[in-house]
Amino acid sequence: MPALLCATIVFGLVGASAASLNITSASLVAFTFNNVDIVTGQTYVLYPSHDSFTNDKAKNTNYGSEEYFAVTTGTKTVTYGGQSTEVKKGKAYLSFDVSGVCAGAVTSATLQLTGPSSNNVSGSFHYDPIEASWDESTITKNNKPSTGDHIDIDDGDATSTYTVANIDVMSTLHDSAQENGLIDSSGDFNSSSDTALYGWELKDWNNTVWYSSEHPTQSLRPTLTIVVSSCP
Repeated sequence: MPALLCATIVFGLVGASAASLNITSASLVAFTFNNVDIVTGQTYVLYPSHDSFTNDKAKNTNYGSEEYFAVTTGTKTVTYGGQSTEVKKGKAYLSFDVSGVCAGAVTSATLQLTGPSSNNVSGSFHYDPIEASWDESTITKNNKPSTGDHIDIDDGDATSTYTVANIDVMSTLHDSAQENGLIDSSGDFNSSSDTALYGWELKDWNNTVWYSSEHPTQSLRPTLTIVVSSCP
């Protein structure tokens, strides 16, 4: 998909490329839709095109349709929707369709996760840039994609109702350029290259549970916010 002008608002169904509706940001003040990518000016808020988790207790099981994902250092019993699942060394995977982001200099990229207030987000965890394409409907422990060097991070702040983690993924966004040509040598999105961001693997995080893109409440789903300083 060609790069969009900064004034264009883009709507994209989860799992599909964003499509231009040729509506300028001046036309709408605020809007809310389910399963959409939202762009206003040069700030892009993207929902995952794919997200899931893997479980060492069930290495061939796919969890792509679950409303949550578990990131655990050891073994945790997750009770959700009336069902209990024992998760061992759970790792989460998230990827995003960035085809609607204009070809400009990226100034920030923040991955936001929301989970229940019972989450323990103290201490550090790791996240790794994913180096190959994958699909939430088929990923398992035994076929998960390869990843790059892990990055240590300590980021999580509690709210009165939910636990929210804001993760700065800017450095790995640039690292991914070496894998799939997403960002060119000047740090700009390269509209002539791949538009798929393979995303990140999250791991080693104090047995936490996070809401996925399948969660019925849109405000609790993961987001990637990308800010571009200028567009051609």
